Amino acid sequence: MSNRPIGDVVIEICSDICKEVLNIGKHFKVHKLGDREFYIFPLTTKEREILVKNLYSVLSGMANRGDVKGLSRVSLKAKSLMISVRNRKSFWYRLGLALSDGSVLDDKRIIFSTTRPHTLNAIIYGFGNVLIYVARYMRYGESGRSACAINALVEDEDVAKDIINLKKQGKGIKDLIANLKQCRECLASFLAGVIDGDGAIDKDNVRISVSRADILFKIINQLIIDVKYDHSKYLLRISTRTLRQLNLLDEIANQLISEHKKLKMITIANKRFRFICREVDGIIKELSKEDVNEVLKSLHDEELKLLKQIRFRRKGKYLYAYIPSRTNELLNTYEKFKSLMKNLMYKFKIPIDIIPSIKLGKREVVIYSKCVVSFLKMLLEVLWQASDVKNE
Repeated sequence: MSNRPIGDVVIEICSDICKEVLNIGKHFKVHKLGDREFYIFPLTTKEREILVKNLYSVLSGMANRGDVKGLSRVSLKAKSLMISVRNRKSFWYRLGLALSDGSVLDDKRIIFSTTRPHTLNAIIYGFGNVLIYVARYMRYGESGRSACAINALVEDEDVAKDIINLKKQGKGIKDLIANLKQCRECLASFLAGVIDGDGAIDKDNVRISVSRADILFKIINQLIIDVKYDHSKYLLRISTRTLRQLNLLDEIANQLISEHKKLKMITIANKRFRFICREVDGIIKELSKEDVNEVLKSLHDEELKLLKQIRFRRKGKYLYAYIPSRTNELLNTYEKFKSLMKNLMYKFKIPIDIIPSIKLGKREVVIYSKCVVSFLKMLLEVLWQASDVKNE
């Protein structure tokens, strides 16, 4: 349970308590959305108090043990819970998230409602200070899956006022689009907030749930060319090819909070990369074992430990390298290995970027590029030889 995201913990605890403790069986409403049927269990004041106190108790304990990611403070506020984290995301990310999945109450407050842990994580880690309360308990008719609907209230005067102004005057949209077009990092951050809010990613498109009348539709439609809109499903589609041409895939991936969306975006960003090996091969041939040993001695223990986790596997005539990883640690392993490779590029004075050769597999970080695999194999051979000499 170490270092879990706050949203995952909150949704899991709320659902478990509602399912096992609260008396929810006596009253419910049936709600239909298309062919799907939901059973809605409104919570009484007493039930909500029990739920929030239990949630406070568990989160406080986890925070004291360091078992929850980034949590700096949790406090009871009547039937609600105030959650604070150490940092928050940029204005542009928060604006994208609020436009995608929030509702502005006034010139300071924005409210969100969700049953999904990754959306709650985006709200908490996006805004930094969030007041949450459990609105209702839901059960899905066909699957039987249960979930708590969490309302999350944030105070952000800059974002709230900006959205109000955007809805009031068309000139505000033009200024916003001009600012985003002039700053690629701002645009990537804004789109990351939109995707973390009510977006989804597949191999060809980023899909955003939005009405054509919504201000967000107008913004994206003017920001990015060749967007497509499905009127029957209220889905706006942005081609991942377009995002690649704008050189935005990597930057959006870096800004995303949702881990599963980040993994999908990284996979798309790395797809179809063709690595040119000639320069790397030339550098490898010129390296002496003494040079390699000096660099290896300069690495930190954690870097050496990661290097030793590299394995090799042959498929036909091709040899590739990989680092096995648990699914919940995959993104962390990927980021650590990228950091290691950047350090090696610097120390060996490799003039071209070899980071895009690193790919994400299902349960492993993979390197297919022949020259990078040869480079890693050579490093490990020297490392193991040094270890053997040391042990003699």
